Amino acid sequence: ICPTEDLLPNWGAGGEDITSDTASAFLEANPTCYTEDWTFEWAPDSTVNPGNQTETGGEDWTAFTSSATVPAGALIWVREQFNSDYISFSGDTTEPRDEDVSAEFYCSNDVLNYDNYDFIDPVEADQTYYCVGFNAPIEQPTTNPQCSDDVDNDGDELIDSADPGCHSDGNASDTESYVPSDNDETDEDDDGGGGGGGGSGSHTRCSDKKDNDDDGLVDSADPGCHSDGNASNADSYVPSDSDEQNGGQVLGAQTSCGIYVDKYLRRGYKNDAEAVKKVQLFLNDYLKLKLEVDGIYGSKTEEAVRVFQILHKDKILTPWGVTASTGIFYLTTQTEVNNIMCPDLNLQIPSNLINFTASMIN
Repeated sequence: ICPTEDLLPNWGAGGEDITSDTASAFLEANPTCYTEDWTFEWAPDSTVNPGNQTETGGEDWTAFTSSATVPAGALIWVREQFNSDYISFSGDTTEPRDEDVSAEFYCSNDVLNYDNYDFIDPVEADQTYYCVGFNAPIEQPTTNPQCSDDVDNDGDELIDSADPGCHSDGNASDTESYVPSDNDETDEDDDGGGGGGGGSGSHTRCSDKKDNDDDGLVDSADPGCHSDGNASNADSYVPSDSDEQNGGQVLGAQTSCGIYVDKYLRRGYKNDAEAVKKVQLFLNDYLKLKLEVDGIYGSKTEEAVRVFQILHKDKILTPWGVTASTGIFYLTTQTEVNNIMCPDLNLQIPSNLINFTASMIN
């Protein structure tokens, strides 16, 4: 599985035979791709193609996962059970086979066409034959929060930072009160009288111009609004923190700090559960989410990582030369999270490492 279709090999016009090393060699050359459990099927020679985008082929097809024992003799057909969460097969079987935006499936020496119907011929006794499928998930559009999507969502002809509804104090001229993660551009109710709670709910205590914990300190002047507890460190100020009190928060709780997360994490990977939990805690606090802290890097956690990447695209995406979020918790995302959690680290990504890895991805 690769995160995007453009990383698939495009062997539909012909390629080398599929062997025991094909999958591992491809993964080594494409570090953002990974293996995932899948169900395949085989059928005897006379069986027709049930359709490239069909889940189960029917009663003539025998399902298997990693391997199957088949009778020696004549040709057999092999296919993968199609999963609608992934891109479809283009079905191109004609010259020059240029409809290569497609899932791919190949067996043994049948490395041809962008269809889901490959053969092994002949099947000889005591031999092992290999097949491999290449897939990419259907790209789900990542929607920026309303306060950072370049759209006038509430029809007041004001966008993002220019809209008072995107500021914790309702003051669009106050750059420090801008909340890009706010998903409601509607203006806060600032009538002054006891009115009830308009606005987004993302306008938090560390950027509301109020002394919420009665310590005589407000917002950026309050150590409880800093990830390192140091009110003199402008880089550690967390305006999205919902609690002005010291301690008790993922952000702003540590008086001494170090690396927060150093694991490579992504959906479908054998992730370190404790590292995933730490990321989920961070995202819940930083983006004001309610992710279940279960150590599972599922679709909701991936989507939250994508939002975080977009909010910090200059530091996370731009170094890779990409504009779309990946949902993968890797080098630049790790670094940005660690720097937010512990600004004193001031971590930098080695440019040679970025250049090397980016060249492999692109």
